[in-house]
Amino acid sequence: MFCPSLQAAPALSYRGVVDFVRQDLRLEIHPADNSPLALTIRWQGPHCLLTLNVKDLKLPLFDISALMEGTVTFLRGPSDETKIVGRLRSHYTLVDRQPLGDFRAHFEIEDDTLRIHSLISSTLSLSGFWQFAEPFDKELNAKLTALDIDNFFSFVSSEDARTALGPFSGDVRILGHGDRVEVKGKLATYQGQIDGLPYEQMRLNFEGVYPIITINRSHIIQPDGSIFNISGRLNLAQLEHFNKQVRDFISEPLVEQEGEDLEWTLKRIHQNGGDSSSELKYLLRKESGPPSKEREEGAIFGLERQMKF
Repeated sequence: MFCPSLQAAPALSYRGVVDFVRQDLRLEIHPADNSPLALTIRWQGPHCLLTLNVKDLKLPLFDISALMEGTVTFLRGPSDETKIVGRLRSHYTLVDRQPLGDFRAHFEIEDDTLRIHSLISSTLSLSGFWQFAEPFDKELNAKLTALDIDNFFSFVSSEDARTALGPFSGDVRILGHGDRVEVKGKLATYQGQIDGLPYEQMRLNFEGVYPIITINRSHIIQPDGSIFNISGRLNLAQLEHFNKQVRDFISEPLVEQEGEDLEWTLKRIHQNGGDSSSELKYLLRKESGPPSKEREEGAIFGLERQMKF
C-alpha cells in the first residue's frame, strides 16, 4: 500500500509503504534542503524494531552518516501513562565523512523527560536526563577518552589554519534550569597547536553559564617543556573567532606559594608520553629578620631539578 507524499511540516515531507502482512512500515523522510532518511518500523507485540539509515544528514555543526538499529518498547503505567524504553546501536558512523566510532544507547522517555541511562562509544560515555516541558531541567555527564574534535573545530572556526587541536580526554558536566545552562569540566589535550603556538600538553579547568565559560587554574606545556598558567573567557557561541579569543587569554609563569617560599616551575618535560616527568624550578625564599649586607633584599634563591615517576 503506497501513501502519497504528505506535508507534515513546512520543513519536512515523507512517503511510505505499510505492509499489513509483515506488520511493518517503511518511510522515506525528506527534510527540506537535506538528504533523505530511510526508516523501517516493524511491530512485534509491545515492541518496535527500528532501522534508520542516515546519509550525509546536515546538522548545525556537522554532517552525519550512520545506520542505526534497535528496539523501542511501549509500557503502560498504573495511571494509563505511556513509558518508552529504547535501545539503539549505530554502525558505520561518520561525522563529516570521517569515522567517529559506533555507539550504543539505552534510554527512556516518560513524563516529557528523556533519560539517557548510557550512551557509549569508544571515545565518549554519556548519561543524564533532559526535560522537554517546564521547568526544562537537564543534567548530562560526559566522559571523553581521546576524542578527536579537530573535524568539528574546523567546521565551526573560520580561522583554523593555524590551529589543530589534539585529542581531548576528561569530564564535562552540564546542568540546566529553563534557559540557564551551566557547564563545568576538566579536560586535557596533547600534541596540538593553537593560533600557531604548538603545545605538548594542555590541561583546562573551566566553568560558566552557556555560552560564556571561564578558564582558570589551567596550564599549557610547550614542546621544549616551558610551562605557563593560562586563564580567560571563551564564548562558545562565537567559536568562529576562536583564535582571536585565545589571543586575549592571560599567560603567566606557573608559581606556587607556601608561606614565605615561592616556587616557579620553568619547565616540565614528560618522558616518552608516560607518567614520569622532570621539572626545572626556580626557588625564592623571603628571609625574616633585619636585613644585612649579605642579604640586602632579604631573599635567597636557587634552582632545583626534580624527577617524578
